[in-house]
Order: sequence, then C-alpha cells, then structure tokens
Amino acid sequence: MPAFGTGNGANRVKLDEVCPYPEAHHTYLLVYRIIDPSVFSTFTNVFDPISTPGIVCGLSVRSYMRHIVTSLDKLCETFDTICLDNYKTKRESWHLESAAALQQHISSHPHFSLETTAAQLRTEKLLEPSPTGADADVDSTTRLHHFYVFCLIVISAHLFHPSAKAPVQTMFTIGDCIPGSIHRCWSILSNKVLVRDPRMPVARLIRRFGELSPVVDGDQRSYRAKTATLRADRFNARLFCSVLKMNIAWTDVLNTHLDYDTETNTIFLFRHATFCAMNSRFARDDRSARIWESCVELEDAEGSDSDHPKDLMCEIILSLYLIFGQEIQARQHFSAKKVFEGWPHVDQDQLLVMLCGGNWPFQNSTNEPKPVYYLATDFPMMQAKLDFLNEVVMHKEPKSSLQLWRNKRNTAQWYTFWAVILYGTLGVLVGLAQLATSVIALYK
Repeated sequence: MPAFGTGNGANRVKLDEVCPYPEAHHTYLLVYRIIDPSVFSTFTNVFDPISTPGIVCGLSVRSYMRHIVTSLDKLCETFDTICLDNYKTKRESWHLESAAALQQHISSHPHFSLETTAAQLRTEKLLEPSPTGADADVDSTTRLHHFYVFCLIVISAHLFHPSAKAPVQTMFTIGDCIPGSIHRCWSILSNKVLVRDPRMPVARLIRRFGELSPVVDGDQRSYRAKTATLRADRFNARLFCSVLKMNIAWTDVLNTHLDYDTETNTIFLFRHATFCAMNSRFARDDRSARIWESCVELEDAEGSDSDHPKDLMCEIILSLYLIFGQEIQARQHFSAKKVFEGWPHVDQDQLLVMLCGGNWPFQNSTNEPKPVYYLATDFPMMQAKLDFLNEVVMHKEPKSSLQLWRNKRNTAQWYTFWAVILYGTLGVLVGLAQLATSVIALYK
C-alpha cells in the first residue's frame, strides 16, 4: 500500500520534520474562535482513526476543518432556526461534529440519503427535533434539515458552493463554481435541482447537477489526446506565469481543477491536496467509505471501475507537483500566504505546501514524478484537461523581449532566435563603426 515516508528518490522527506504539529495544539485558534478539544479529537479520530491525532498520513486535517467551518459559516443565517441552543455560540463545533457524524453515517449506509442523514443528525442531537403540534411548520423545518445536510455534503466533498439562500419549496441551488468569476466550470452543470424525494441516494441526487468527472466527454476512456506526452520542463508554473503571463486561481471545488478560462487567461487549481490524499490510494488505511467517492459513485454501472475516484485523487496530487514542484524555477511562483490568504499557518494545507515546494512524500506508488509523462498511462482520468491546457500553452506566444528571453520551450529555436539577434546586432554595430571610420577619414 502506498504510504508517506522516506525513500531512495530525491526530495523525499519525513513529514513530521516538515509539519511538526505537537499534540499541545489540539485546542487551537481558528480565525478568532477556539475549537473544543473533544470536538477536535472526535473529528480527527473519525477521519483518521489509526494515525496520530490531528495527523492524516503524517499531515494535519486542520485545513479540512478550516474549509468546512468557513464555508458553512457563510450560511449561518440560513440555518439559524434549526441550530440547537447549545450550539448557538459555538457554530464551529456544530459543523465539525456534523461532518464527523456524516462520515460515520456513510460508513454504515453506502447508499445514504438526505433523509437518513438528517435523521441521524437529529438522533445525535445535532439538529433540533422536527416540530410537532397543529401550528408547527413541519415542512419548512424538515426542508431546512435536508438543505443543511446537502450543504454539509457538497462542502465536505468539495463538490459545489451551495447557495446562501434557503431553498424555495424543494428547489436546491448551487452558486458559481468559482466565486467572483464568470467561469462556469469545464463540465456543464445545472445550478438548480428539484428534490422531490429526500430518500433518493445522494449519489443519484448529485448526478442531477451534471457530470462531475473532470473530463472532456462523458466517457473518458474513449478520449484520445492530441498530445501523447508532457515534459515537466515545458509544462510548469514558470512557463505559465513568467513567459505566457497566464493567471493562476486557486479553488475549493475539485471539479474545476485544471480548468482554463479563455476570457481571463486563467488556470484554476484545486488547493486541498490533503483532501485528495485522504480519498486516494495514498491513504494508509483502507476505509471503504470516503465522502467524495460515496457522492460520485456510479450505481449499478456495468464495467465501472471502483478505483477511478482514488486514481483521480492521485492524478490531482501528481499534477500539482508537476506544475509547481518539479522545476526549481516553478516553485518560486507558489506562495502559501496567497493561496490561503487570511488563514493562519497552522490551518494551511501542508501537503500542498510540500508538493509545490518540491518535496514528493510518497513511496511505492504507481504515480511517481518523472521528466516525461505519458497522458494515457500517467493521467488517464485527467488527460483531456491536460491535453487541452497543453494545446493552449503550445499555441501561446511571448509578447515582450523579456518573455522571449524566458521562453525556452524549444531550445534549438531559442538559441537560433537569439543567435540571429546577436549576429544582427553585431552586424549593425560593425556597419556603424565602418561608417564612422569612413566619415572621419573623409574629413581628414
């Protein structure tokens, strides 16, 4: 089983040397609030029961906790009426306990639904009981319960940004995949879905929003890339940013990883590498129920490969290392402070920092860094996006002398171009010198 640790290859490191978070930090500051130590312990034990508390395969789950809390905090007014009194002043604990309960529920109910999950949260006293009596608004409260579960699921699984508005009747809505951007996502998604039956398996409900696999068509196995290979020295952040002046935007929606927006010349990258590791072959344990694959599984699909979700996560991790970590000059274009702006260092995704800093912390894995990648075998799930992005990169040309100087995609062409410039410049200088000599001789 692939695992974190040291190896014989270059840039292999021990994670506890890079990410030394002592157990004393179990009660830690999240923004300006304190998380209850028992809640922290419950959350970490649920998501990684066999490792050191607070560490997933050697890495902290704090970035995952931070994502869940900050995302659900934006919806606090929507769920104010269903929050129990004892959680009114500690919403963070409510969200984290609910996320842990959701994961446990998935483990015992593979085909879980909004209704079964809401019932479980009510049983564990994380949601108020459904109202009773003649004047009770049962439908409204139950609908809010279902919407809270929906938001908890799509945020925990990095699927969508749920809308901050309470659902109208049984219509659930999601927001833009990239907040503040008109970019709609590689896959075509519907932003509204009518939920008539809350007992429907969540995987089926999620599919009604659209195709989640980040591929060019519905059947990624039939896709044939125009580019067979990718070279690490010709496909990295230095080339994107310094030479081609492309923008890089970091996203919380996994489906938007490696998206490209032609209007703004922007590449979107998923910033939660630890989440990918938790749901991939790289995880130490072999938990059968992981939130992402439980939401996107293809029920009753003939010939479906149950390992596809794990493979996809490994490819995302490898692609992040390819773009930033593999080339020394590319690493200079990564800044954890900018990626996690406003987040304390302790809450930043340390696996992402390692990958983009040039450290490959896995060993005995099939997804190993190499100078040249074959899309069909190294990135079978992501090859469509990588192929499209590579086509964009190959057809973009530098627009300034400085960009031309930095552009070394074609070494022979680069040397030829600058040799012509050099010899041409020397020729002009020699010509001017001869002209000056002739003028001086004439006047003498």
